[in-house]
Amino acid sequence: MKLDLKAFALAGGLFWGSGIVLLTWWLLLTRDKRGRGSRYGELIGRIYPGYRGSPKGSVIGLVWGVIDGFAAAGIFRLLYNHFAKKRDSGRPGQLPASMPPAVGAGCLPAPRTPVSARCHSPFSGSVAGPERVVPDLSHTGIY
Repeated sequence: MKLDLKAFALAGGLFWGSGIVLLTWWLLLTRDKRGRGSRYGELIGRIYPGYRGSPKGSVIGLVWGVIDGFAAAGIFRLLYNHFAKKRDSGRPGQLPASMPPAVGAGCLPAPRTPVSARCHSPFSGSVAGPERVVPDLSHTGIY
């Protein structure tokens, strides 16, 4: 599965930006009686230039959060797609693209078709007929 760059980065940016806004308003609502907020607001101000623990600061934090989240989600998407492609390229047990579908997947040969002309099966078993495949389970110790 591949992740779309624009959609994933935009979702990450909106998520992070809205998180900064919600955190800012939480800090505004939970100030003490002297008007002092938490140290979290000061920390965010060190990371995002222009940010203050105020309504105007929440808008500045939204802009910085969208930019930051967009970049982080875009980088995450690039790494995910890179490693997912490597994982799927050499996966054992996958059928080659040139191999016809297995019996039961819409491949029903005509009656009296020789075994060599029947559909290939992903199982390492013998073909019991044109409509079903019996897998070889002798190596499992069940039979």
